[in-house]
Amino acid sequence: MLKKWENIINEALKIKPIVFNSSLVSGQNRLRLYWTNIPFKNYPKESDILLKHILQDNIEDKYFINKSYTITNLNKKNMGYVNNINYCVRKEIHNINYKAGALTKDKYYFILDNLKLRILTPIERERLQTLPDDYTKYGILNNKTILISDSRRFNVLGNCWTVEALTYIFKGLKEMI
Repeated sequence: MLKKWENIINEALKIKPIVFNSSLVSGQNRLRLYWTNIPFKNYPKESDILLKHILQDNIEDKYFINKSYTITNLNKKNMGYVNNINYCVRKEIHNINYKAGALTKDKYYFILDNLKLRILTPIERERLQTLPDDYTKYGILNNKTILISDSRRFNVLGNCWTVEALTYIFKGLKEMI
């Protein structure tokens, strides 16, 4: 968030936000601002959850990249970059032995799975947001249960809050009662 907008919100609400990184409670680095009047004293100890801890077994083929690509600039945290895939915005390959970067609505969040390039599944993204498996799989439309597409699930999960971050902040409500 641009400092300009943070200042506007601070002025409008007459409070400053809590700066909370989801890495404290999940497997992703997701620094966010939370404006609240709930008392907040201490941050939790950082979670030991890494990207590798939220990965599923037996991944469907549709999550693997079957187009030609090259990998460059290998390093530790982001293992490298994917080239020759012109239809994606985010081209980093994330190292599963570290915390994940912040999820976005972008579909193309790459990892290497047994030396094969793939994207994270909806369930893996739910786990990074500390939601139950398949939490975003179904919706209600015209009083009927419908299956939600992967692309819509990616969008929702990239734009949602990390549940455990909110849970931790809401613990301060006990002091208000």
